[in-house]
Amino acid sequence: MEDEFYYSDLNKNFLLHLLKQADFAASLAYLVNFKSYADLTVTPYKHSIQISNSEITIAVVLYVGFETNEYLQLKNKANVHFISVSKVIPEMCEFEEMHIKFIDKLSWFFSVINRCENELVKEINWIKNLTV
Repeated sequence: MEDEFYYSDLNKNFLLHLLKQADFAASLAYLVNFKSYADLTVTPYKHSIQISNSEITIAVVLYVGFETNEYLQLKNKANVHFISVSKVIPEMCEFEEMHIKFIDKLSWFFSVINRCENELVKEINWIKNLTV
């Protein structure tokens, strides 16, 4: 992992680290609207992690405060999606005016395994096909 931590919470730093891996960001973007995207840029913000390119912007909402700060900068962009890997965030009253899509972490995990180009990950994917 990087020497410097952006967030005070270790789990959010780990999420940022994963998203900076191209296969992880692309797999998460695929789960948002089932289209493949390349050349994704991952940028940490105080209340979210944003994944974007010229076609799509995805804000992974992390904290309350997003709805009054970062949301205002993003809400009018074309093809913008607000997501969370936490079931709690989309149900919070602070976000009731926003459509935040919940992405299940296990679904993301399997999406990464199925879409990854890394040879070791491809071999791990074969475990699901074993019939011993």
